[in-house]
Amino acid sequence: MLEQQGKILEQVDGLATIRLGPVAGCPACAAGKGCGAGILGRLLARDAVLVQLENPTRAMPGDVVIVGIPERMFLSLVLRLYLKPLLMGLAGAVFGNYFATRMTNQAGIIDGFSLLLGFVAAGLGVAWSRSSAVEPNELVSRGQLQVLTRVQGDPECSAQKT
Repeated sequence: MLEQQGKILEQVDGLATIRLGPVAGCPACAAGKGCGAGILGRLLARDAVLVQLENPTRAMPGDVVIVGIPERMFLSLVLRLYLKPLLMGLAGAVFGNYFATRMTNQAGIIDGFSLLLGFVAAGLGVAWSRSSAVEPNELVSRGQLQVLTRVQGDPECSAQKT
């Protein structure tokens, strides 16, 4: 099970709204003296995700919980999001090379056409992957994303836990 910390924002009718994603972090992490999550978070700079999950731990708003997703589902998502564009890009380059060699003998033109068709196909693969991406709330409805446990103490920075 892959896990991520989330913070409960509100709880209504047994469902907790949990924010997953970037947190403000502590000064040690931001300065690169802690666990490094602050620096890595700034590099990746993604938006927070809000999900509604059942709350078996009875955590209250403001509490931090661990949310998990099975490794099998995570691997499926990774393959769908990264392997599709990669394979499409390679296929585009192969087709580009095939068609360019039928038209000319000049290596520069063949390579350029292969590169161009590879990038176009990879871009189409990225667009296809994004259009078929699974939303976090869809994982919730399948029962794949779930609250595992409540975190004790201040979880904003793991460097403070030592």
